[in-house]
Amino acid sequence: MNLMNLEMMNGTDRLAEALQMRGLFVEVKNDVISLTAENTKMDKVKVRELLNTLNIPTYWITPNEFQILVNRLPISLMKKIMNAHGREFAVNMEDYHYYWKSFDLNSLKTLHPK
Repeated sequence: MNLMNLEMMNGTDRLAEALQMRGLFVEVKNDVISLTAENTKMDKVKVRELLNTLNIPTYWITPNEFQILVNRLPISLMKKIMNAHGREFAVNMEDYHYYWKSFDLNSLKTLHPK
């Protein structure tokens, strides 16, 4: 995301971008933000609580769809959304997961020098 694109965004686009950067799955259509089925029920509840806590005026059409009622959303509020404290998401790691290694580009160049 470059700064010019960010400056040109309206409130809906900025809010959707902040929620996506937070890790939520959203779609925007006709200024309506939809929390898609990939989100958990608790995610949807917490989004509503977060927006209320930050005093961002919204109109909820359904439990999954809402509109932001302002045209502009400050970047500072986007940062608060992206950095709001969350809970840890436990992931089960098997022993073989620890054997995976990423590629080192420098070592790949030695395999196929040009």
